[in-house]
Amino acid sequence: MLITTGMSAPPIGMMISTPSANAIAVINANGVHALSAARKNAVPKPIIASPSARFSQCCPGNTTGAEEKRRKRLPSPASLPKAMTEPEKGHNGITAFIIETDKPGFSRGRKEPKLGIRASATSEILFEGYVCPLSARLGEEGQGFKIALGVLDAGRIGIAAQSLGIAEAAYEASLQYARDREAFGHKIGEFQGISFKLADMKTRIEASRLLIYQAALAKQRSKESGGRYTLEASMAKLFASETAMFCAHAAVQIFAGMGYSKELPIERYFRDAKITEIYEGTSEIQRLVISRMELGLR
Repeated sequence: MLITTGMSAPPIGMMISTPSANAIAVINANGVHALSAARKNAVPKPIIASPSARFSQCCPGNTTGAEEKRRKRLPSPASLPKAMTEPEKGHNGITAFIIETDKPGFSRGRKEPKLGIRASATSEILFEGYVCPLSARLGEEGQGFKIALGVLDAGRIGIAAQSLGIAEAAYEASLQYARDREAFGHKIGEFQGISFKLADMKTRIEASRLLIYQAALAKQRSKESGGRYTLEASMAKLFASETAMFCAHAAVQIFAGMGYSKELPIERYFRDAKITEIYEGTSEIQRLVISRMELGLR
């Protein structure tokens, strides 16, 4: 199950998709209720979080369903629209439900061109006269926002791990290049301008790794305690994503002109690193979450 998030004024929407090609869990405030046992069995537990995306806007409806008429851009195959049809209830007016993609009214739009993570397709999804019945509710009424936040916590650990992988790839390539490349009769790794970059990269990578392990352990403990691990996940995601960008930027500098060329993967690391500071909550949002939790303020 994937989750996408973004920022928008009410009415807003969010979606969660399953690995199945014909099921999408949708968060909606319109009181769409319990799934049948068969549908519950068809929806796996959340496993990873996707890049951030625009919210869907759903039209207010009656108690028998909700209709989405607007075109939205969401990472494919992901979608978790969160529709706020009763904004006066705030986050308590959001309920999750399943969208079946093989029903009339649902279609996929064009694939979006992106700066990075091009191996992961991002496309529009279109709702035109799609009707979702009450039987498609996912979870309890009014619990959609809580479900979404829970998936975000887990997803941020996943993005932190992705960030660590990008950072390590950039570092390892830079380390080998600094050992092999010669300039002015010396290996470039002998120059402090290069070696200090490598020292900073390595230190940040290992610090990121420990934060990720800490967050993963907190998530594991939460299964027994029922508590949240929001703080640990946000710290890991913030630091690891900025480490990925830091290391990718340093790698381009170390490789110089070759780092800017598509002949080497360095420029790809640079492009792929940027999204980690954006999706699953921007670095600014992570700092907001961390500071508010520490201060006890909202």
